[in-house]
Amino acid sequence: MFRSLTLLMAALLALPWAALGAQPPEEALARQLNRWSAITWGEGCVVWLVHYPDEMVAPWAALEARRGRVRPKDLKAYERSFRDSLKMDRSRPFLMTFQVFGGPLKLSPLRDHVALRAGNRTFRPLDYDRRLDQPMSGIVQGLVFFPREARPPFELTVKGILPSPVSLKLPTDAPEMGAPVVRALKVQDVKPQRAPKEQGGKEAKASQPVKPQSPKPEAPKAPPERPQPTRAETKPQEAPETPKVEVQRPEAPKPEAPEKPKEDPRRAREEAVRAFLEAWRREDVDAAYGMLSSAAKKRTGRREFGERLMGHPFRWALKEGYKVSITDQGAKVAATQRFLMVRMIKEERLRLVEEGGRYLIDW
Repeated sequence: MFRSLTLLMAALLALPWAALGAQPPEEALARQLNRWSAITWGEGCVVWLVHYPDEMVAPWAALEARRGRVRPKDLKAYERSFRDSLKMDRSRPFLMTFQVFGGPLKLSPLRDHVALRAGNRTFRPLDYDRRLDQPMSGIVQGLVFFPREARPPFELTVKGILPSPVSLKLPTDAPEMGAPVVRALKVQDVKPQRAPKEQGGKEAKASQPVKPQSPKPEAPKAPPERPQPTRAETKPQEAPETPKVEVQRPEAPKPEAPEKPKEDPRRAREEAVRAFLEAWRREDVDAAYGMLSSAAKKRTGRREFGERLMGHPFRWALKEGYKVSITDQGAKVAATQRFLMVRMIKEERLRLVEEGGRYLIDW
């Protein structure tokens, strides 16, 4: 345990945000977000821009470790997954958020409506979320990736939200930590109104509620007298005799043997996939390796499989939950991973084979 704490302290001291006066990770992250965020208004919409710089990776990973979502020994692996998912080694990622108040906003294709100016060069997007090409209503988010050779400071130009192009400049001057960003509006004190005056000039007193008087209970009336039946009426009538009917009881059917329920192959395949994913989530490499097909074990040894399983970026997305869809060839697994203000959907395909009456993973 002492060795783990020593390694953790060494890792924390090596983080870039530690040079900012040993700030806690949440304060270092907030400072980065304030510095690399910009907002602008358009016709019936608001555009919010956030850049993910390299300096944001370490404080975010440290914050996830403090929340217990990442173990200290996995910090470096989580940082690599963060960078790979946002393509930070080969591009400049930006998160664009559109909040549309009126009719649908159309910026299709987005490649022709946004441009990044850095120094004396102008760059077009390398790739972006295709949701930004659809007519946008409500709140729509998407990542936009520009070439890595673009160097800050940045100026992102957006066309189509106003008659003239709108520019958002990054980095911005970040406010001091703890300083209010939006000032609260002052509400004037409202004086209580006086009660209306009577004709004599005096203020009318609040009338006291009058208790309703309960009505006096009336004396119960005597029930009306019933007429006495005559002798003819009191004489019972003789009931007619009911004919006797012989009922033949049917013979009880012989019980048939219950049919054995047939096993649903789709359900069996889904259960095999979920068992493998749960072993992956709890980092049980031995259990996951035991669910591989014989062909997969011949291709990959136990040690190599463990390195691949624990170093795969899909590992972090599984911790947030997943959805399994059975296909003809196997299964498609969709999971969502959170990166600060955005969630990215990741997919992984698993092939299934049947061996010895059970389904195994060929991965």
